[in-house]
Amino acid sequence: MKSHLWYILEEFVPTCLASTLIGPEEKRQIADALLKVPKNQLKPGAVKMPPLSEGITLKDCVGHQSYHFFHALSIGVNFLEEPVETWPQIPAYQKFEEFVLNLPVTNDISERFVRRTVNHRELH
Repeated sequence: MKSHLWYILEEFVPTCLASTLIGPEEKRQIADALLKVPKNQLKPGAVKMPPLSEGITLKDCVGHQSYHFFHALSIGVNFLEEPVETWPQIPAYQKFEEFVLNLPVTNDISERFVRRTVNHRELH
């Protein structure tokens, strides 16, 4: 099951800020949680799954590694301080959103296998 929960890892949870499935109020809570984390404490190392419990929210998954995408893509995070409704007009958010929405994602090995099988059958 943990293989299907990659999006709640500290490194990936900020990607939900580009989702249309999350409302402005929850995005604001996630942004506020991010703003409380020191930006200079990124550390290399293994990705770790946080312990899960009932009632955990996306903002609870924000941590020191949550600035990874912003740092790796050289995207400023000042838009986090602005009202969520204004983010689409901010160039830094636009760059972040474009990256996230074009990020190729495969949930697990079985999906890859199914896709390869379908492609193989189409070729023959």
